[in-house]
Amino acid sequence: MSTAALVLVCDVCERRVEGVDGYVTVDEIAARDRGPEIEAWQARGGSRSPLELLEAPAPIAWHIYHKDCDPDPEHEGYSIMASQCSTWPQLVAWTSHVLEKPWARYTTWGPLLRGILTASGQSAAAGR
Repeated sequence: MSTAALVLVCDVCERRVEGVDGYVTVDEIAARDRGPEIEAWQARGGSRSPLELLEAPAPIAWHIYHKDCDPDPEHEGYSIMASQCSTWPQLVAWTSHVLEKPWARYTTWGPLLRGILTASGQSAAAGR
């Protein structure tokens, strides 16, 4: 597995986030709270109209921020310092850890990973 540095891009200023200058973060409490709503919507099952799909409860977004760019720096979300997830082995280890959290499935962890892959010059379909 490559130990090449990954590229994390700030959601606000769109510059690279490195070291201890930033982090990957999510509102864990919002994800916990959104869970029952997502579960209920999924339990209804069946085919859905485009309008119904648009009305589906959205998962809670992960964000990448520089400390100085975070629009809510006082939030008490679940955060991972950029220095702790800046290589492939670190990102795989964090993915394993995050996916053990019961609230993680109500977040955008997958799209976050695809964004990091793209920013790092990798294809999200490379393993297919």
